[in-house]
Amino acid sequence: MFEKILEKKTFILNCDVCDARKVKEEDLSAYEQIVINTDVLLVSKESKSVLNRLPAVCNADATLELDGDFRLISYNGEYEINGSTPVFPHTILTVNGNLRIHPGTEEILKSFLYISVNGSVQCPKSLSPFLSALHVNGSMECYPDGCIVLDSVFVPDAWFALRARENGSYFVSQQVRLTDPKVDLAALTAKKVRFFTPSLLVPEEKAAAALPLVDETVSLEVIPSGYSFADGDFSLDESFLSKYGNRVYVSGSLELTKESEAFLPRLEGLIVRGTVSLPDSLQEGFLRLPAEYGDLSIVKPGAKQLRNKVMVTLDNAMLDASPDGILIANCAAVRIKKDVEPQRILDLASFSNCAKIFCTPEQKSAAELVSQNVAFIGSDSENEGSGGLMDMVKQLARCKIVNADQYVL
Repeated sequence: MFEKILEKKTFILNCDVCDARKVKEEDLSAYEQIVINTDVLLVSKESKSVLNRLPAVCNADATLELDGDFRLISYNGEYEINGSTPVFPHTILTVNGNLRIHPGTEEILKSFLYISVNGSVQCPKSLSPFLSALHVNGSMECYPDGCIVLDSVFVPDAWFALRARENGSYFVSQQVRLTDPKVDLAALTAKKVRFFTPSLLVPEEKAAAALPLVDETVSLEVIPSGYSFADGDFSLDESFLSKYGNRVYVSGSLELTKESEAFLPRLEGLIVRGTVSLPDSLQEGFLRLPAEYGDLSIVKPGAKQLRNKVMVTLDNAMLDASPDGILIANCAAVRIKKDVEPQRILDLASFSNCAKIFCTPEQKSAAELVSQNVAFIGSDSENEGSGGLMDMVKQLARCKIVNADQYVL
């Protein structure tokens, strides 16, 4: 009787490559449910029939029918394919991170049976026809052939003009910033240097001299004459004004607190590409400034602020410790505990520039009313509930779970 209770009824397999070419029906027929989560499922004509007869659910990016041996390369992090990369025929590559494919790798790419990338891929445009085996869950950038790849945000310094190649082409995936006062644009132009980038940030006095470095498709962001450049997120205080002066161009966000009120009259010009957050008591004074900004976030008086976190859990203890309210901003994910009443969310919480807020259906409308620039607000399996801890334990006790890079059924 006890053995019957502990009998495994569900088989769950999580792997990069599942080799099901020799699966036997009798080995898996005792399971009521079979779930296979894999990047690549390898099958034969016979094994496909076996899987169809079993209570199996296969979640695979690719299903390949293959005879013979194969080789698996599974990598976490940044992986590079270059001219010296050793690759054998029928190689399967899985990358959890970034993949950089270098020029001159056409023959090497032909050796891959399948390439799966959970992240980003970067390669020259001429290699696009050789990427039929590539599956990307993320982003892909194809840069012009002959380019040297630089940092995604690149700031040429005083020495770059000396090191740059004659007729050099340089790829920058996000933005070139000509904010170093010592950068020699005349020398770069004389060398016929070209930047291939979607965006160019340049002080107004250098804009005309910078145009020969890019083509007409590039988005131009101009820092007005007399403005200093502040890269990142900042608070308005004495140290900020001492370093950057009274006219500032901020690439990130700017936070104002009660103590910032004394510094508002000293600002003669302000441009903030991100969000300006401030107490409502400073709103009237701030709006009189010659300021440009992406978004404006009003913080309740005395409210606490929680910023730049990957995951935040909002519970009653956090709200109890924040009687004047709390602002949660620039966070990847926020999870609201189920026992937080919707009215407490309305009274005490506010959210700004967060990717996702997970909450119950009862909490959703309250969260929406106090949110600004939030991509998703809604429930997930944890918020909806699964019947309690004991039910979860019982379910796990009836499951056989396997996690592997490669698994042979």
